[in-house]
Amino acid sequence: MSMEIRTGDRNFFMAMRENRSMVTELQSERQKLQDKLFLAKTSGTDSISVPKEKQKEMEDKVKSLSQQLRKARIDYKV
Repeated sequence: MSMEIRTGDRNFFMAMRENRSMVTELQSERQKLQDKLFLAKTSGTDSISVPKEKQKEMEDKVKSLSQQLRKARIDYKV
């Protein structure tokens, strides 16, 4: 029994590989943002301190990335 592969058909294993790379990218982006946020919060009164509004934006972005990551993991069971 042979399978016919047509152009445009998605290979299951290629889709899984693409999803793993997407999950990895989301994880690294979230980790970088969490590190920046941690440094911003611990800088205190240094001259490089980040305004509270910017910290709030960063926290919201971390939450958004976490939700995207959770969804990607659930959708593709990675």
